[in-house]
Amino acid sequence: MNLANYSNEQALILFNLYNSLELCLEAIGRIHLGPKLMLTDDPVSADRMVVSRYQSGILTKEIHVQKQDVELATSNPMTRYQLLSYILNQFKDEHAA
Repeated sequence: MNLANYSNEQALILFNLYNSLELCLEAIGRIHLGPKLMLTDDPVSADRMVVSRYQSGILTKEIHVQKQDVELATSNPMTRYQLLSYILNQFKDEHAA
């Protein structure tokens, strides 16, 4: 399953099941054996983090998110949902084109 099949409904389910953005992203690869999404610190900016997508072990895309948003997502479920939905939509747009 590719990320184009994900929607805000999936983000809604995942944000309720997991209490951090990182766990939500890890669950995507485990649940559907699809792309692996990893959240790491940005090596260039201390204010950002990188979400990397791997297909069959090959890096296919990276997007940047604000570190403070990721930190807030841990304690604020609505922020976690919005950030997860944003991330999934970034990867979805690529497949829709």
